[in-house]
Amino acid sequence: MPRPRLEVAAAFLLLVAAALSGAAAAGAVPAWEPAARAGIQISVATHIDSTGVEAPLVRASVPYGALVFTRDGGAFQAGIRLTVIAKHDGRRAGGGVGVAAVTVADYAATRGDQQLACAAPLELRTGGRTTLEVEILVTGTSRRWRERLEYVAGRGLRVPLYFADFAWNAAVGPNTGAALGPQEDSLLVSVTLARRPNVPDWPPNGVTLAALVAPPGRGDKPAPRLLPVPPAAVGDLPAVIRIAWAAADLPLGRLVLSLRLESGEAAAPERLDLDPPRPFVNLAMRWREDAQWRQHVAWLEGIVPSETRAGLQRLPPEQRREAWRALWPPLAAAAAVPAAGLEREHLLRIVAADARFGGLGRGALTDRGRIWVRCGEPDSVEERGADLAYEGRWEIWYYHTRRLVFTFYDAHGLGDFRLVASGTL
Repeated sequence: MPRPRLEVAAAFLLLVAAALSGAAAAGAVPAWEPAARAGIQISVATHIDSTGVEAPLVRASVPYGALVFTRDGGAFQAGIRLTVIAKHDGRRAGGGVGVAAVTVADYAATRGDQQLACAAPLELRTGGRTTLEVEILVTGTSRRWRERLEYVAGRGLRVPLYFADFAWNAAVGPNTGAALGPQEDSLLVSVTLARRPNVPDWPPNGVTLAALVAPPGRGDKPAPRLLPVPPAAVGDLPAVIRIAWAAADLPLGRLVLSLRLESGEAAAPERLDLDPPRPFVNLAMRWREDAQWRQHVAWLEGIVPSETRAGLQRLPPEQRREAWRALWPPLAAAAAVPAAGLEREHLLRIVAADARFGGLGRGALTDRGRIWVRCGEPDSVEERGADLAYEGRWEIWYYHTRRLVFTFYDAHGLGDFRLVASGTL
């Protein structure tokens, strides 16, 4: 006679419970969220000091949105602890620890696009290939992530140079990090290269400085610029190498500058990286590209009158830059803010909208992105998605100081929110 279904189900649940309790008793490690899924960046690089000593360093950066902020008086604080365990052939071979903390002035800043960076210098008791088990713990919580990296000791030891200094014209702001302003024509970089005293021989194939500016992530990258470094350029004194990129040739938005020294055979060169890579935001515009210009004019909806936007659309490329710059002084005077600050804030909103709403294409071109560019971050957001009385998902954005409200609807739960209503409070 077949066993009743309820009895079978109960037996299955008892087996699962026994398995879980046995795993807990054995001290099983919980399944932590992979770091990459939370937008966390983790990397390991080789540092070479002026005496030629190799020192591996693990770096991690965690978005503010993944942290847990606690209020301390009038400010908000959060922190992380970075722990690295090095293993060689399954045995512990060293490691390191790093901590970092951040304090922001208001709650809105805790939801920004900034990242908290942390570094852990490592001590290794072995050479060759080493496995690094990396764990990031949010201070005062049980939230953690982990990642596994591979590090090869000795890689790059025959490169006769190291990065002694770095400078550029990307200004560091309180809320944006490094940024190339809208008034800049070029990204200007200077690196100082010095000889490593314990690598006296210059490699037969020479040394090349590879420079790359590209969006973050693992997508397709442009080819790096390769600059040969002749031995005469680096004598007993450090040599300064200057590199420039036309700002109009770089895409608007978040970019990363990477520099690398390479020497040896082309098939398997020795490499030393400038660590960490330098992230920055490019706010310079491509004045002569018609499609880019039309997008920028469209993002002025709600900021300047429609007849002004129509006139801007008809401008030839040689008149666009001057006309764009003329927009901001009267708008800034009406708002009692600096003109350069208002233009910069507008462009930063485009960058932020791309980052926040880019799941189904360019974020600043979505309905939510367009409102974000126009009005900034809403004062409050009402979400409806778990209520069975409402089909699909809804977001209602409230701008209390402007007395505006916008309603977005995602019919299929895919993140494709469309603006369905707007009004005043």
